Formats: sequence, structure tokens, C-alpha cells
Amino acid sequence: MASSNPTADSATERRSALQFGTKAVTRRNPPPDQPPLVAPIYASSVFCPRDFEDAGRVQTGSGYLYSRWENPTTNLVADAIAELEGAEGGALMYASGMSAISSALLTFLRKGDHVVAPDMCYSACLSFFTEMCPRIGVEVTLVKQCSIDEYRKAIKRNTVLLYGETMTNPTMEFLDLEALGRLADEGDGHIRTMVDSTFASPYCVQPIRHNIDIVLHSCTKYLGGHSDLTAGCACFRLSADKQSMLQMRKVLGGVMSPFEAFLLHRAVKTLHVRMERHCANAMAVA
Repeated sequence: MASSNPTADSATERRSALQFGTKAVTRRNPPPDQPPLVAPIYASSVFCPRDFEDAGRVQTGSGYLYSRWENPTTNLVADAIAELEGAEGGALMYASGMSAISSALLTFLRKGDHVVAPDMCYSACLSFFTEMCPRIGVEVTLVKQCSIDEYRKAIKRNTVLLYGETMTNPTMEFLDLEALGRLADEGDGHIRTMVDSTFASPYCVQPIRHNIDIVLHSCTKYLGGHSDLTAGCACFRLSADKQSMLQMRKVLGGVMSPFEAFLLHRAVKTLHVRMERHCANAMAVA
């Protein structure tokens, strides 16, 4: 009796003819028809194009080829955080918060540029401003974060970035996001704004809703929440900024691992529950 599926029979015959080692390294099953409730960890460093045309599409940014470029597991958690942040431009994941911050600064700063930043920002970030920026020819003016007037007075003709933190780490000085967003548009052209929102998390505030261009997080803190991962992310108001940072991430290589991404995606599911308790405890102490 003839087989009802000659294509499957042919594939089986071809595999039967393979040597032991070839069988061992080439066995792959297709994804199940019923998608899993919990997304899998895509640990693969490389992905297999279906054909030459598919390989061409991947090279232009449609699909997956190499996990230093993009990975399904890391993209999943990036999309989840972008949605919580209201980041229509999307998000990118990094190996740590400082990887996200340093990548963002290196992407958008050039020799001769000027930055205004808070004098009490996170210590590693402050080191970048005071030690790394002079080495690449970038001028930095440090101001009191709680004073938008100091930001305004510090702006020069070559100012290209206003940097701040929703709450400084660890001195807890607050930033008026609405005022900073307006200040960025007071001059002849828009000045890019960048805010580290680690200590607020997307649960408490979404800076992009206040005209902030790029929002950064050390996901190691509240987003991760369990002291079992190290990660960072950047969220974007504009997709063009995301594409610029994606190209820089490919070069610098500070990508998040799929295993970290899996843990972070699980943690994000309980962010609202944990932040409610954090905020209630803070109010009780206050």
C-alpha cells in the first residue's frame, strides 16, 4: 500500500542514510502546534535560515541569525518591558545596567559634545562622566538634579544630552520629568533626554510619557527583584534611537544571555505585586 505522505517517507530515508555523527548533531524537531504557556529559553548562539532568500532577510534585520545581534528570549522580555514603559520605539536588553548606560552614552555622544548630568548620580555612571567623557572629548557639566534651573543655566550651544535619574542612587533626589521634557524643547532644536529610572521601575513612573527620549534600567534591581540576575535595558520613545543603539550593541557586545532573560521575564510578571508592597512599606516607614 502506497504511503499517504511520500515527502515524510523521503525525509526518513534520507536520515536513515546519514552517518551516526551526522544524525547526532542535526536532529531538530519543529515547534509544537500548541504554543507553550511559558516561553522557552533559546540558548542557541546561531539560527538556521530556511534558504538563501531567508538569509538575506535576516541580514537586513528581519529574523534571527546570531544571538549577539538578537535572540527570541531576550526580545520577549524587551517587548514586555517596553509595553510597561509605554515605549513605542521598543527596548533593548543588556548584560547589566551599566552596559545599557555606557552603550547609550557611547552611541549618542561625539567629540565636541556637551552633556548636563546630576552631580549625585549612580557612582559608576558618575565615573563615566568624569573619567571616560574627557578621554573621548565630551564636556560634562554636573548640576543639582532637583533644580531644573541649574539644568537650564548649564545648557550651551553644543549641548546634545540632558541626563538624569528619576531618583538618584543612593541619595534619593527626585527629578521633575515633566519640566526636563519641556526644557529639552525650549531652544532652537530638541536636546535628547536620557533618564535612569531604576529606582522607580515602570510601575511607579513611565518617563517617556513626559517627553523623555530614552529610559534606562538596571534590571538587577526592582525589575529582577530576586537578586538572582544581572541585567539592564534601554527603552525608546523613537524607533530610530533603538536602531542606533542596536548597531552599537552589535559592536560592543554587551548583550543579555537568554538564561538571564528567562529569569527576568518571569520576574516582570510579579513586578506590580512586589512594587505595591515596596511602596506600602516605604509609606509605613515614612
